[in-house]
Amino acid sequence: ESPKPHINRIKPKSIKVNVQSMVSVMGQNFVNGAKAFIDGSEVLTTFKSNMLVVIDFILNNVGVHELKVQNPDEKESNTIKIMAN
Repeated sequence: ESPKPHINRIKPKSIKVNVQSMVSVMGQNFVNGAKAFIDGSEVLTTFKSNMLVVIDFILNNVGVHELKVQNPDEKESNTIKIMAN
């Protein structure tokens, strides 16, 4: 059985609202086809390795948002907070 994905950290940790943003998500057990979700909505996710996915998105609301990664087998990672300002 495959392990659940796990997020260790993201870079950058905060982004500007209403601007196209690219964030590196670093962790373990990412699988090709993994999808990232911010506040439950899927964002464009590029698989780089089992330890890195890159996400592209725009956030419209200032504040704290929640990011998680889901592998194709539907196993979900822990949730990491991402700040928009």
